[in-house]
Amino acid sequence: MPTAAYDEALTRGVFDAHVHGTATAIDDPDLRFGENYVTGAGRNYGKYSNPRIDELFVKQSQTLDFGAHKKLVRDMLMILQEDNPDAPLSWGMMQIAHSSRLKNYKIASSTFINNRYQEAWLAE
Repeated sequence: MPTAAYDEALTRGVFDAHVHGTATAIDDPDLRFGENYVTGAGRNYGKYSNPRIDELFVKQSQTLDFGAHKKLVRDMLMILQEDNPDAPLSWGMMQIAHSSRLKNYKIASSTFINNRYQEAWLAE
C-alpha cells in the first residue's frame, strides 16, 4: 500500500488491523495516555473512546499530590487492561553504555529526556 493511502486509512481509522511503532517518555502519563487513548487523540488510530478514561486523564494531569496521581494513573491502566484497545507486539528500550572516564553525566528517569551532555566530559 502506498504511504499516502496508508496514512489516510490510519488517520480515518479505516482498517481491520495495523502495526505501527511509537516512542514516548514512559514516565509521563500525559504523553502516553494523551497521545494514544484519550478520545480524539492524535495517535488513537483505532478511535478508542471511553469517557471514564477521558475524565481520569484530565484529573491525573491536574493532580499535584503524587499518591493521588499514582492512583488515578493506575485506575486508567486497569480500565485499559479491561477494554484492551490495542495489543503491544514488542517492547524496546534504549540502553546507554558509560565509561568510567565519563564525568558529570547525570542519568535521568527517561532516556528520551536524558541527552544533555553539555556539562559532561571525559577524564584522562
